[in-house]
Amino acid sequence: MATPLDVGLLQNFSIIFSFLLVLVIVYGIASYTKLLGESMAIHALIALLLAISLMFSPTVREVINLMAPWFVLLFIFTIFIILAFKVFGTSNEDIMGVLKNKEHSYIIWWTVALAIVIGLGSLSHVTFGAGQTPEAAGTVGNVTETSTGERGTSAFFSIITHPKILGMILILLIGSFTIQKLAVAPNK
Repeated sequence: MATPLDVGLLQNFSIIFSFLLVLVIVYGIASYTKLLGESMAIHALIALLLAISLMFSPTVREVINLMAPWFVLLFIFTIFIILAFKVFGTSNEDIMGVLKNKEHSYIIWWTVALAIVIGLGSLSHVTFGAGQTPEAAGTVGNVTETSTGERGTSAFFSIITHPKILGMILILLIGSFTIQKLAVAPNK
């Protein structure tokens, strides 16, 4: 029985969604940074070529399909935070002033860190070289990588939540905040 919430049919169109996502993002970045000059035609051509090359790599498509919903959640959460501040009377200039202020650069760094975690989590979930025989899959130490059950999301989160990794992250955060506070010159 078909329901309005049944999105199984949309799974067949995931290649089109990935194509459009890469096309729009690459075109937007190229147009904004003007890295390739002022010509919009060159920006569109480069974006189109990258989006078409994406269609030939199922691994990259799978990584993009895993990352996209998490980035949507990140952006929606960010928009809700900004709306919460605006409800309490904060103006757009105040919000942009905080984001551009060097003393509040940790907001940008946390956003970048979340994006890196999303990217690494998506990469760890995708099986590279799927369909290989166990002999051809290769070994890493004494572990043969053949199935996603042994690697995947649970392996990624077990690495992230390991006490040594958490300790290293804590020490790096403390060091980062210490250097940031020591580097800021006092106002006289």
